Amino acid sequence: SDVYKRQTLIFIAKLVGIIWFVLFLYHKLLREWFGLLFYKFQGFPIDHYLPYLGFYFNQVLDGKRKGDANFFQKDVIHKDGNKRLLVTNNTGKVMVTLLDPTLIAEFYQQIHMYEKDPDLMYSLKRIIGNGILLAEGGRWRLHRKVLTEAFAFESLGKMIPIINEVIQERLGDLKTKGTLQNVEILTIIQGLTGEVALKSFFGTNFSKSVIDGKPIASYLSNLLEALILQLFRHPLVFLFGKSVVNLGITANDRALIRGIKTIRETCREHIEKRRRAGTAYITDDGTQRKDCLDFILKHNEKNPREAFSDDEIIDNCLTFFIGGMDTTSRVITFSIYYLLEYPSIKDRIVSEFQNLGVPVSKLTTEDIGKLKYLDAFLKEVLRVGTPTIDTMPRSAKSTHNLCDLKVLKGTVVKVGLNAVGFRESDFPQAFEFKPERWLDEEECSRRNPFAYIPFSAGSGHCIGKYIAAIEAKLVILHLLNNFKVSLSDKDYEMKKALRFVYEPLNPLRINLENCSK
Repeated sequence: SDVYKRQTLIFIAKLVGIIWFVLFLYHKLLREWFGLLFYKFQGFPIDHYLPYLGFYFNQVLDGKRKGDANFFQKDVIHKDGNKRLLVTNNTGKVMVTLLDPTLIAEFYQQIHMYEKDPDLMYSLKRIIGNGILLAEGGRWRLHRKVLTEAFAFESLGKMIPIINEVIQERLGDLKTKGTLQNVEILTIIQGLTGEVALKSFFGTNFSKSVIDGKPIASYLSNLLEALILQLFRHPLVFLFGKSVVNLGITANDRALIRGIKTIRETCREHIEKRRRAGTAYITDDGTQRKDCLDFILKHNEKNPREAFSDDEIIDNCLTFFIGGMDTTSRVITFSIYYLLEYPSIKDRIVSEFQNLGVPVSKLTTEDIGKLKYLDAFLKEVLRVGTPTIDTMPRSAKSTHNLCDLKVLKGTVVKVGLNAVGFRESDFPQAFEFKPERWLDEEECSRRNPFAYIPFSAGSGHCIGKYIAAIEAKLVILHLLNNFKVSLSDKDYEMKKALRFVYEPLNPLRINLENCSK
């Protein structure tokens, strides 16, 4: 009868609803709790638990409440110098953060047991696709092989003119304005490092491109920030998962989809122009200069079976832009703060450079290598303020052992890059800013090599680490050589937030007085 059919349909609908709710509850809440208990029963306590929102939400709050988004990890290390790992959760998954150098070393030895977690890297993957950062297997090895050649230490000498060119152009614009007050330095440095990244990969013409009235570096930076925020503000993500943002339901969703398409089409047009030209990009004085795109196109000509697709070229360009702009700009910004906070350190860096007797615009890699105190200073900045608090999240492909720790399949494992640098056993007086610790050969020899890995380690270490360090040093030297720098607010306190990367919670504003002769 019709009544029976209606009752049957209602029953089926209710049953489906109950099953969906149970599965939803399990995937969002229960699965992570059962996983946390797995580690608790091994003798590793649950260090932090907040249903679904997890540890990342706590880091955001700590940035505002404690003045340091990574306060929790550092505080744990400070209270218990033997703490080996943190057991927490994040968006429905169990997360283990390694703090013990021995465990960290074993993790890198067994990196093949993990895969890059697609869920926690979702926003990034939408814009950088399968570039070297997120690629896996054979394609990752190919990307690594070709791009390592472009960013090898031996190639740095060819990149220094690009870096100097951008720095002089950007700082030159500031010098023409005389004395500047209340300058938000991160914005300036971000534009500088973004242009260096684009020039290094795609050449001068591309770095000067404009999209919707904005320089391409600014356009990309704004797009990335909007993509990250989208996942936390979208009303449907919690119920239906991250992929719902690709449906274009809201006006903001559609705008971001258009933005991704626009930037990729702009990159594609430039690749085609360079391919037709068949040459490295031409500088303003008519000379040729190689960049990453040149390395890739030459590789494609010689190795058609292992050629990069245009999408892979774009993926890698955007990967290096984000890495080169966001992380390097934060390192430089932190560096400027510590120089102003500790005038004696700044004076020693200036004195060391002056004793070298080489103009900053003429420095070579060999010259920069002689600036030992500047190098020690930058290492200390990276120890206390590396822009990447943890390594990329990786999911265990199967249950296995890391030393005496049994890792459950599906657990997200990371290395606490920032927190591990505060272990008193490796860094005495760890909460003090002391560049001299890097000049003490005896202390350095006692230190576990996995206690300081700001650029990660193993086969997946950052291949841009040399150019990032050179760029940071050159910006510091150019800035100190051309300006008298001071804090706009003498009472400014450096508080660190976690947004896309570890960065100042409140803008660092400085005064710049032209002092070059």
